[in-house]
Amino acid sequence: MAKDKKQVYISLDVEADGPFPGLYSMLSAGYAAFVEGETEPVSTFTRNLELIEGADQHPETMAWWNSTAALRMLYAETRVDTVSGKTFVDDFTDWINTEFPNNKYDRVVVCYPASFDWKFPDYYFCRYSPNNKNPLGFSKCLDIKSYVFARLGTKFCHTTKRNMPKHWF
Repeated sequence: MAKDKKQVYISLDVEADGPFPGLYSMLSAGYAAFVEGETEPVSTFTRNLELIEGADQHPETMAWWNSTAALRMLYAETRVDTVSGKTFVDDFTDWINTEFPNNKYDRVVVCYPASFDWKFPDYYFCRYSPNNKNPLGFSKCLDIKSYVFARLGTKFCHTTKRNMPKHWF
């Protein structure tokens, strides 16, 4: 890392209609960017996405979305003002390159769990970007679950939000 570059930690949350991208669609993606040393986000980016043509909706995932009135309402919100996968990629690339250019920032995505949230946008970037590349790279992703596991020294399978110290929230 160049000494004059700051790190920007980009918290990512994804909603989807199935367990993995391609056969299922990303419904929405939200990013909140925190520059090192700051405690509040300095910029955000969100989009609701159109369903991938020909993709399915996973029965168990959709049963979860339909399990409560609140979840049905949240699902309905992901269907408002949707954009194509290509538009999502173009808009995100413009946002990240304008707000946090590579020559000034080292970008790090942060999510919980990365094994779910990271793979959806990565798939969309690889599928819909002109150069088939993720503008965040392929390995600059910090998994909060793994970090907490290492920090607390718990068993990995017991490293869940409900077992984390309450003051963290």
